[in-house]
Amino acid sequence: MRTPNFRKYANGKLNLSDSPAAVSIARENKARGYWGKPKTDEHVRAIALRHIRQQHGVTSNEVDVLGQHELQFGTYRGQTFRWILENCLGYAGWLVMKMEMEAESSKEQPKDNKEQTINKQKFRKYMMHFPEGREAVKIKRETHSSLKQAPSPQSSSVGKSSELKSLVLSSHLTPHALQHRARRLLSPKKVQPTIPTGMTDNALLHHVLEMEKSLYSMYPVFTSDIIVLIEI
Repeated sequence: MRTPNFRKYANGKLNLSDSPAAVSIARENKARGYWGKPKTDEHVRAIALRHIRQQHGVTSNEVDVLGQHELQFGTYRGQTFRWILENCLGYAGWLVMKMEMEAESSKEQPKDNKEQTINKQKFRKYMMHFPEGREAVKIKRETHSSLKQAPSPQSSSVGKSSELKSLVLSSHLTPHALQHRARRLLSPKKVQPTIPTGMTDNALLHHVLEMEKSLYSMYPVFTSDIIVLIEI
């Protein structure tokens, strides 16, 4: 049996980020569009068996045959199951987690056709055959659970919280790139105030108070003391 070459960090932990090859494939697929009629399961299997014979592999090993199956949906459509586990394990873990959650929920039903459904089931079977695959799904599950149980943010931050959850769960960026994107998302936008000229001291003070109150409505935790001091 040919085990996928799972990428790991120096400390032994799984690398869930996309490889440069995966980034390139995702960009190409996005440029030409993801939609297209999926191959039948029989056709996908026939291609897989042909690849194994060309590589002088063992066609009786079902795990190896599954590894040569091509994905029939999504960002990495057309890539083999084995390639996906080697190059974008984070995506694979998220994908299987989503499949399992859809199966557990009566509200969320997948909108796949028959061939895509079979392809998804086989991908999950291949993924879960390996301890590293099961670990990747577990990590995505734990991340999803921790975000769900986190305290609800203030209404002004709900949009950012939702975007951050989506970024963490579905992103395949490197840890450094993910941290950079998260910081940009959570950082407040810089605003350059326009101070009117030719105003009396009282009018200017009133204008400043209005600006502070507007700021307070967005960030009350940080500005409440400032406003109290000014008004006194």
